[in-house]
Amino acid sequence: MVLPAALLLAALLPGPALAQDKSPFKVAVFVPLLKHYGPEDPYAEIFRGLIDRQRWGDRVSLRHFPAEARTNPLAVQHALEALADEPEIKALILGGTPFGSLEGCARLRARRPDILILVLDPAEDPQQMNQATSLVVSLNYAVRGYLMPTLALRSGAQVLISFPFLRRPEPYFSARQRHIMRQASEDLGLKFIEADDCPDPLTTEKNDLAAYVEKTLDHYRELYQGRTAFLAHDDEVSELLISYAVRKGGLALDSFYPSLFLGIPEALNLVKPTYDLFGQWKRLLALADEGYMRLEPPGQITTWAYPYPWTAILALAETAISALERQTDLYDLKLLASALERHSPGEQWQVNMVIDNDLDLMVPQLFVVLADSYWFGRGYQGLTRLNLPSKYNRLK
Repeated sequence: MVLPAALLLAALLPGPALAQDKSPFKVAVFVPLLKHYGPEDPYAEIFRGLIDRQRWGDRVSLRHFPAEARTNPLAVQHALEALADEPEIKALILGGTPFGSLEGCARLRARRPDILILVLDPAEDPQQMNQATSLVVSLNYAVRGYLMPTLALRSGAQVLISFPFLRRPEPYFSARQRHIMRQASEDLGLKFIEADDCPDPLTTEKNDLAAYVEKTLDHYRELYQGRTAFLAHDDEVSELLISYAVRKGGLALDSFYPSLFLGIPEALNLVKPTYDLFGQWKRLLALADEGYMRLEPPGQITTWAYPYPWTAILALAETAISALERQTDLYDLKLLASALERHSPGEQWQVNMVIDNDLDLMVPQLFVVLADSYWFGRGYQGLTRLNLPSKYNRLK
């Protein structure tokens, strides 16, 4: 594998020395590129308020990826490299990484090896990203690839329908989850179908996309007498799947970036309370559960009780600031798990190092995290107590 020149240089540089820092440093936090989460969106401003309420809130400089980041990797690269010219920035938190982040991080680290770089859910090869950053944290997509068919079976489903987008460059972990889902479905006796001709939400009118999703799910609903489960790798399609489950039945599984805010407020008429109570996760979950129980007849929905990207960003920011201020160990699994739990009271988290399947070694700078799924009307599902059967560890 040939690595970019900047990445090669970054890999040769030592990591930042974590001397105790009492200066007024800043941590740049880039919020994720998700539907509804942009510079002009109220959630972004509310999230700023949530950060400000933290003990370390004044350390955070909240940033947004360029508007063209979804389609222009160079814009992402330049935005990250530009941080090298801000001497007060001592850490960078990437809340989701569009393509271009790898080269951007490598160039930033080559110019500023003193900056801690913590990355959430890299789209590009995590092993390469690992060489250009201080710490990479990702959803445990491998385990989720096994758990989604497991949840589908609990609903009585006979078929699991996945809406991938194979015409786009596919993130490494996304591809692995898809492959494990296919194999696990087969092993568990569940029919697995990929709606690989789904129009790309980035280039398709919303009405056309909705019509495709509705027609596809209607077809399988009739074919399998309603015993269907479905999930998508895109926010906009996930919203349509949740809407379908509420109106017609079936099980809408955790979205790719599981969050109580994705599609559920719209489907359950909770948009205003969601804005008003942002950050009061338990109250929002109780309201959503009440709204779900009023459905007649209810479809089925699973999600995470806390919005994954925001919870993880807060935990990573706290971890980086603690490492800079108090020289705590950036690679302590228990410290990261504790930070995640502090920002999601009552949630159970599983935090592990990644095993390199080729070398059969732990990768100390690459963590995977998993929270339990919440099934509306049924509660938590105890998924963090389940282990991935060893046969799936070798699937890529």
